[in-house]
Amino acid sequence: MNGTGCVALTDTTRDELLERIRQTQDRFDRLARTADPDARAPGSDWTVRQFVAHVLTVAHRYQKIARGLEYRRAVTLSEMPAINQTELEAVMAPVPELADDLLAVEAEINAFMGSRPL
Repeated sequence: MNGTGCVALTDTTRDELLERIRQTQDRFDRLARTADPDARAPGSDWTVRQFVAHVLTVAHRYQKIARGLEYRRAVTLSEMPAINQTELEAVMAPVPELADDLLAVEAEINAFMGSRPL
């Protein structure tokens, strides 16, 4: 137990966890900026650009949580594709712009998460 009434799934410190998150964010940023924006992963209908845009829309949801705001939620699973499509269309831009926007949102989310108890 870790004082929260929950059993920890991994044995790590906050600093280690935040460093792993930062490394993953850095790797994603490098891959997003260097990949062909029109390439598709095998078996996927989405391009690199669409995938990066989707990650940005998910980050926007976390940003709203950090700000204490609500975001559009699906009531049923069948509503999720329409929400995803609307959000993708709202942010779609060249990959470098999407990646820059994601970095800005990540900074806010990281600051929020770094201040929260584990």
